[in-house]
Amino acid sequence: MVHIVLHGLDEYTGFVTYNGSCWSRPKWVAHSFLGHGILVALSCASASFCVVVGDAVRGAYPHAQFFGPAAVYNGHSWGSLDEVAANAQLQAVDCTSPTFCLAVGWTGRGGGSTRRGQPRGFVVIWNGSSWKSASVSRDYMLMNVSCASSAFCVVTGAKAPSTIFPGDSTFSYRSDTNVALIYHNGSSSQPQVIDSHQLTSISCRSSSLCVAVDVDGDAVTYSSSSWEAPRIVPGMSLAIAIACARSSLCLAGDFKGNVFTASSVG
Repeated sequence: MVHIVLHGLDEYTGFVTYNGSCWSRPKWVAHSFLGHGILVALSCASASFCVVVGDAVRGAYPHAQFFGPAAVYNGHSWGSLDEVAANAQLQAVDCTSPTFCLAVGWTGRGGGSTRRGQPRGFVVIWNGSSWKSASVSRDYMLMNVSCASSAFCVVTGAKAPSTIFPGDSTFSYRSDTNVALIYHNGSSSQPQVIDSHQLTSISCRSSSLCVAVDVDGDAVTYSSSSWEAPRIVPGMSLAIAIACARSSLCLAGDFKGNVFTASSVG
């Protein structure tokens, strides 16, 4: 199995691959944008299909135009880095097959003016040949996504501030209203508040088990169609990622480089 990891930023974002025994040298996703930006999230459904998304800008302030770019990897090379979301930032993506990916972020920022923008959630879906916009969560900035299948995805986000500067990152503010939305067969549930701390990552092992982690080192579990209360993970501070295998194992990492395991989840 080949694992691909994104690294770097700006128009020289690259990636490295792991083939089970060693890591490759860095290779570039793209040597140029239609402007500048950062690729922030990558998902691979197989060794021959990956998607990367991010945030980019063309032009200069006060006429800058922000957009969400995406590119597809076929196992040998990356396709063109295309604009798939106008006036938007794509923050996360998850792919279950070459014919299904779901990417999330936010749009409605004030690019091209001196005013701050009112952000709102944004969702785009890859159908195997093109990206299509899905329903939008108007009150929440969407930051993380995990899909157990094309029929079941969980998206997490935070209550949107009244204003935000174009280009602001997810860590430029804090929200005590953090929610999850379930996408089931293309339809979204209503946002449900599940945490008072910002959620940084989520992983769904199946449609009946997902685990999210937050900036305070808590874990929040979705089990049997309901969310449990956040639970402290001893020793974990600002969690940055979690991954749950098809077995009962979950791994979580924090910003200090610590890795935590849970073998009895679900």
